[in-house]
Amino acid sequence: MSNNRIILVIKASDIDVSSLSEDKRDIKSRAFKDAVYDHLLKNYGVSGENILVHIQNDIITIEWTPLEKDESFNAEYQRSLRLLTDGKLEEARFILEDLAFRSPKDPNVLYNLGMVYSEFHELDIAIDTLKRCVNIAPLYLTACFL
Repeated sequence: MSNNRIILVIKASDIDVSSLSEDKRDIKSRAFKDAVYDHLLKNYGVSGENILVHIQNDIITIEWTPLEKDESFNAEYQRSLRLLTDGKLEEARFILEDLAFRSPKDPNVLYNLGMVYSEFHELDIAIDTLKRCVNIAPLYLTACFL
């Protein structure tokens, strides 16, 4: 497994904070750091478990390590989506449960698995699975029907 870590260093004073709410404009605040983090999640498709945001003085350092998934993971995920489209929920469920075990922080897998649980009227586990999805990717709005 290769280490494809990406490090981005930005001067905080170079960032236009005018679009942020007043409480998020102070670069020393937790709210500002959360706003940077949320921006990365929303606009760049990064996952929460593989990104770090450090702010010190006027410097923002972002460390991101893209998650590597083998080709079989992606192929199985695509297969599960085709099964869902074809209405073969039981088969899709089996694959999605395996994928969630292999990658427990993949929001796409968690979302689809949660929806399958919902279809089977297993609402407690569906809600728990969708909450995990939202905790990992807070901007995964389709999972926020809770």
